[in-house]
Amino acid sequence: MIPASVLPVVNTSPPDAWLTFGPDVLAGLISAVTAGIVVGVILLFAQRISDARTRQGIRVAAAYDSLLEIASRLVLIDFSKPEETKMISELIHRMVILSELVDKKTPEFALWFEAERQRCLSKAKDAALAVEALPVTASNDELLEAKKPFLTWVRDFASNVRYWRTGKLVGVDMKKQADLIEADLRNQGSWV
Repeated sequence: MIPASVLPVVNTSPPDAWLTFGPDVLAGLISAVTAGIVVGVILLFAQRISDARTRQGIRVAAAYDSLLEIASRLVLIDFSKPEETKMISELIHRMVILSELVDKKTPEFALWFEAERQRCLSKAKDAALAVEALPVTASNDELLEAKKPFLTWVRDFASNVRYWRTGKLVGVDMKKQADLIEADLRNQGSWV
């Protein structure tokens, strides 16, 4: 025979667990609903962040396209016509817009664009003076030769912007490029 002290005590009264069944179910439901709300809020914020990044990407792409569009038009600039030199102001304006959009992620971008802006103005001034010094009977080849430093800058700048867009131009390279441009312009007395 097994001693009574070894046998488990069987409780013949109604279990107390049933008394808390309703509140336990309610607590479980509240926990599930709360967890669902928390997950929903997290997903909502994640979606908003994703949407903001998408909108930012669209703005950067539009500014990039706009900048390259004006750069392509600068190849046709006639420095003898003051109204056409407004395209340079438009290029600089578009550079500022793109720089403002990108600067938050890559501060070196603004340094690089500022240096390029100053080089643009220097090259444009040199080209305008060279065109102005040509005789009225100058040939197209002579006009093209007078504008060549500016046109070379436009080509190189547009190429560098396209390279930046690939994601391969990193901040260190932008800073280095800005420093080289600044040093070159300072040597010429053109840095302001």
